Amino acid sequence: MFFRINESGGRRYLQVVESYRNEAGKPRHRVVANLGRLDDKEGSQFDALIRGLCRAAGRREPDKVE
Repeated sequence: MFFRINESGGRRYLQVVESYRNEAGKPRHRVVANLGRLDDKEGSQFDALIRGLCRAAGRREPDKVE
């Protein structure tokens, strides 16, 4: 899985995407989650998202930067 920034209608959206192969063996991408518009997010919202992903992955959370 990876993050992708998708542009549509002049706006930028953050998505979680996974790669897979279809029945014919061709590589494809599918959107797992739409995380919202980048221009609507404040830095603190992304910080909370990053900390939550680190906890879910069992990794050390990054230090809070002021």
